[in-house]
Amino acid sequence: MMRDFLVKMMLIIVMLVCGLATASRAELGVGLGYPYISVKSDFIPEISAEVKYAASEGIYIYAGRGYWNFFRTGKINVFTGIEVGGIGFDTLDVKGTGIEYGAFIGGEYRIIKELGITLDIAPTVINLSSQNTESNGLEWVITTGIYLYLF
Repeated sequence: MMRDFLVKMMLIIVMLVCGLATASRAELGVGLGYPYISVKSDFIPEISAEVKYAASEGIYIYAGRGYWNFFRTGKINVFTGIEVGGIGFDTLDVKGTGIEYGAFIGGEYRIIKELGITLDIAPTVINLSSQNTESNGLEWVITTGIYLYLF
């Protein structure tokens, strides 16, 4: 049930991001990292939004991110923001769902105008549940990616 809600929420966010990016002539990019793919849009120079999908060996995550780009100079953009996502897992031993949320800080370096590399770090709270078992914890997550900006 939670998974269905999160999938619908992420699809709505993707449609909004793409629609607003097209309407406002905002910068729109596709991100690739290990193991995720994303769509990111800079609505205005200081504010960005991103939707991500990650999957690996029976685990998948749908997430949305909001960015505040608080320092830009030349080819460097320093940002902070929040991320919220839904988790699903179906491994050999365990099947269940969960949520993750956290704040991050990081930066992007533009190799050329259409291509950038990013790195950020986030203390992330992860809550998982499976049948009658629940697990909660704080994990430090480092995210890297390559972004191709389409327009």
